[in-house]
Amino acid sequence: MVEIQKGSLHIHVAFDVGFEIRTKKVLEVVGNRLALRANELRPLTGSLNRDLQPLRIAFDAQEIRLHEEILPFQVFVTFYDLGALSFEFVCPLTTSFDVLPELAAHLENSDELIDSARRLANEIFALIKPAIVGPELFSTPSVHYVFNVERLSEDLSSEQIIARLGTSIAQTMKASTESIGTNEVKRTLSQSVGYSDRDLVFVTAKNAIIFDENGLDAVDILELANVQALELRFIDAKLDRTLVGLYEANFRKRNWFQRLGSRLFNFSELNLKAINTIHLDSLIIAERVEQSFKLASDNYLARIHELCVNMMFLQVLSDGIDRKLAAIRDISNDIQDGEANLRMETLEWIIIILILIGTVPIFLSSKAT
Repeated sequence: MVEIQKGSLHIHVAFDVGFEIRTKKVLEVVGNRLALRANELRPLTGSLNRDLQPLRIAFDAQEIRLHEEILPFQVFVTFYDLGALSFEFVCPLTTSFDVLPELAAHLENSDELIDSARRLANEIFALIKPAIVGPELFSTPSVHYVFNVERLSEDLSSEQIIARLGTSIAQTMKASTESIGTNEVKRTLSQSVGYSDRDLVFVTAKNAIIFDENGLDAVDILELANVQALELRFIDAKLDRTLVGLYEANFRKRNWFQRLGSRLFNFSELNLKAINTIHLDSLIIAERVEQSFKLASDNYLARIHELCVNMMFLQVLSDGIDRKLAAIRDISNDIQDGEANLRMETLEWIIIILILIGTVPIFLSSKAT
């Protein structure tokens, strides 16, 4: 039985807190108050380009019940200028490798740690609110679990890891203890990244396994990918609500007088302004996420991030957002065209009425004569 002699479990919980976090202002705003809770102030491990490093703060260890045990977790919070707080809970991982599927399944169905992250998010959000543009804390987080295996009880090559541990890896990636067929195991393990002949990284939307003696850089990339997934899902949901509202408004029956009233009182202009604001905000956030795809500091880490883009469906989300932005842009243009036509129609009726008003006295005077 293969044992994990040295490893760590990293649980990433990301919350959207607003349009943008001004990381330089975070320290100005909270200063000593946050430092009282923190035992360390440091950048990420070097996985991201130095000029684009987000701010990370380490807190005192917290004891959290997990998998029928109370474990000490080291807790970090990272402030991303994308408008997200990312909490990282880290604890040692030394157990039989065959236990990982059961642990992954338990993590997916456990709320204790997520509740702890939510309490911390509320506390920190209140502290850094002045440093946030458009502050609004959304309670639904994006969660990702990373099993970082630094040393096994046996020295295995990449091929041997897949051959001997492949089924357990596939079950862990799916957070399932049920048996998995050979074809499904092969499909699950078909996508991976490795640096040497003993390094491997597997990623899904919920879980990841890293086999690497120095895997913390890869962990940071996975945390970044989880934040990007959070922001893309947030934009996607926001655009969905906008499209539903436009669909309902389109089928809401209005007579000519209601349409004229909306024109006279600028209701349509207000709606267009709101639509354009949502469109612009979403476009800016999506562009920031796209730009942050370039944060990896070397080719190997860039390949890991590319794996995340594919396996965590970031590209699918990005493509869907592009389609929805295009649809909203088309609808906005249609509304503007409709309003322009309404103006012309209204002007034509005004001209007709004025002509009628001008001809009535002439008609009446000729009739009297």
